[in-house]
Amino acid sequence: MKRRKWVGETVKRRRGETERGRNGEKKKLTDSPIPRFPDSPIRFQTGFSLLEVMVAVVVLGFGLLAIMHLFPIGLRASKISQDTTTASFLAQQKIEGLKNVTFTGGGFADGVTTEGYDPPIQITVDKVTYSYPGFKRVTTIQTKEADEPILKRITTEVFYKPYGGERSVKLVTLRTNYKKTMKK
Repeated sequence: MKRRKWVGETVKRRRGETERGRNGEKKKLTDSPIPRFPDSPIRFQTGFSLLEVMVAVVVLGFGLLAIMHLFPIGLRASKISQDTTTASFLAQQKIEGLKNVTFTGGGFADGVTTEGYDPPIQITVDKVTYSYPGFKRVTTIQTKEADEPILKRITTEVFYKPYGGERSVKLVTLRTNYKKTMKK
């Protein structure tokens, strides 16, 4: 009875001995440090060559390099979005602040006010002052009717400079002196 050879078991062979292959053909055995197992599928497997590994590393490197070029684009878009949101907040904050000023008060006279860039816009909320460098806010108040100042147009435009170019957010609202309109 022929002894079965297990995977990983080395079998002593003498030079010149023959063994039957998978298809029944005779094969000559040689002394080699690598054991041969005719019945095992491991016999036909080979590893990667150094050239194949180097080519795979280069291909992966180019793929990672292409992905790495997308990160600055995403960061730039995120910064522009953040600046646009801040500019919208600053414009809305100014318009909301003008709602609390009396219609005939000194803070509500026709004209243009500019604040920001140098020194920066500063907003105080609950005794905490927030500074917004890099933003400029221009507020224009215009009376719509020359005879009777019932309606005023408030335009607030906030400018900011993301990555060299200048952008702006513009909000426009109308305010009326509703007490005067109700008397008529």
